[in-house]
Formats: sequence, C-alpha cells, structure tokens
Amino acid sequence: MFDGFKRTILREDIKYEIFRKFFHIFSLIVLVFYKINFWIGLFSNILFMILYLSSEIFRITEKKILLFKNISNIILKSRKILPNKVSFSPVFLFLGILISYCLSMHPFNYIGIFSVCLGDGFASLIGKLIPSFKLVNDKTISGSFVVFCVTFFSYYYFFPYLTVALILGILAVLVELFDAANYDNLFLPLVVSASSYFLTSFFL
Repeated sequence: MFDGFKRTILREDIKYEIFRKFFHIFSLIVLVFYKINFWIGLFSNILFMILYLSSEIFRITEKKILLFKNISNIILKSRKILPNKVSFSPVFLFLGILISYCLSMHPFNYIGIFSVCLGDGFASLIGKLIPSFKLVNDKTISGSFVVFCVTFFSYYYFFPYLTVALILGILAVLVELFDAANYDNLFLPLVVSASSYFLTSFFL
C-alpha cells in the first residue's frame, strides 16, 4: 500500500501538480500582509502578479533567469498550454484575491479567498491522487468534494449556519465545475464572497 502511494506521489504529473498547488496555498500569505497593513497587502498582491508575468515573459523570450524559469516551467508542465502562450491562471488567482479583499466585507472576503486558495488549490491534486469518476471539464468527484468541504467549513467557521454553508459549498462546486476556460481562480473567490454576504443577509 505504501509503495503504491509512493509511486503515485513520485509520478511526474503529481510532482508538478504539488509544486503548482504550492503557489495556490502560498498566495494566502497576501492575507497576512493585508492584516499588517492594507497598503502592504495591496503592494505585495500586485508585486506577485508582476513577478509572475515577468517570469512568463522571460520564458517566452527564452531569457535564462533560474528562479523565473523554474516557476514558469512548473506552470507550463502542469497545464495544457502552448510554450509561446502566457498562462494567466496565477494572475487571475492574485487578481481574484485583490478584488475580493477590497470589495467584500470581512469575513466574507476571507471565505471566498479560502475557497480558491485551499479548495481549488487542493482540488486537482486530490483528484489525481484519489481515483474517482470524471464529471465535466475534466473535473473529478474527489476534487469537487474538496472544494465543497473547504467552502462549507470556511463559512461555518465564521457563521455556524448549516443551510447557508451547504448552499455556499454547492455553489462553489458549480462555479469550479463549469469553468472550462480556467477562470475559476478569478470568479470563485468573487462569487463565493458575494454569495456568502447575500445568503447571510437573506437567511439570517
């Protein structure tokens, strides 16, 4: 059993997926900066987007800068994207965090950000590690369950209301599930943040 799990972890696609999802989870550090000071958080949020776009430009123009090259190669190998095209998924991630944090009230912005950074962050990894039925857009039941659980518990932590948490979890799954163009990093935190606010106002 352990040998089988070890072989799975050492698969090249799994290794690159782990590295890629590290960026998803690491992006939560932006919340720490926002907590220290809004302007520090805003600066770090924009800085991360600029650094990533720089790494993509260096990759496409074949500039050999070690750190940037490694980051872009990880994104490239873990996503179906042409070598001469920019992958905007990480940009959408930081943009989604920025818009959610700035436009949504606390703690609704946190709920949306946790949903994308942890829920969507672990979804594809768990989907590859745990075999399950494919749904639509190459999404798996196990991955969608992760999105549901993270969104459900993120909301329930702040507002212990089961009905709203269930609705929000299902809504997050639908947003992630029917995103065929990889815009979920942008839309998931926005939809979850806004929906958590309106659902809370409606039911409570």
